[in-house]
Amino acid sequence: MFKQYKLKNYKFILIALVVILNTIGVALVGSASPGDQKKQIIGMVSGIIIMLLVSYIDYNFILRFSWLIYLGAIGLLGLVIVAGEQSKGAQRWFKIGFNRAARIMDQLEEAGIVGPEEGTKPRRVLMSPEQFEQYEEEYL
Repeated sequence: MFKQYKLKNYKFILIALVVILNTIGVALVGSASPGDQKKQIIGMVSGIIIMLLVSYIDYNFILRFSWLIYLGAIGLLGLVIVAGEQSKGAQRWFKIGFNRAARIMDQLEEAGIVGPEEGTKPRRVLMSPEQFEQYEEEYL
C-alpha cells in the first residue's frame, strides 16, 4: 500500500508551491475577513498533512478504488439535489455554517427586517429597535 520513496526523489518543489499558494490564500482571506483566517490556517495545515500522507500511497492502490471514489462523489452531488436548498439561483449544500447564516439573512429580508443584498456592502436595517421588539413579540 505505501510506496517506499527515496527522499532524494521526492518532489519538494511541489510541496513548497502548495505551501506558498496556500499562504497567499490565507493572507487574502485574512485581509477580507480576519475572523475566518484561523479556520483557513487550520484547513491549510490539515490539507497539507493529508496531501503528504496520500502522496506516500502507491497510486496503483488508489486506482483499485477509483470506482468507489467516483460513486462517493456522485452520491455527494445527489445529496445536494435532495438535501440542498436553492436560493438566488444556486443550489446550496446543507443548512450549516455560512449557508445557514445566508438562509437566516434571506428570512430576515423576506420579513422586511433587513434590506436586499447589495454586493459586499452590509445590509441596511429597515426596522427601528422599537419596531423589532414589536415584531419579536408578535411573531417569535
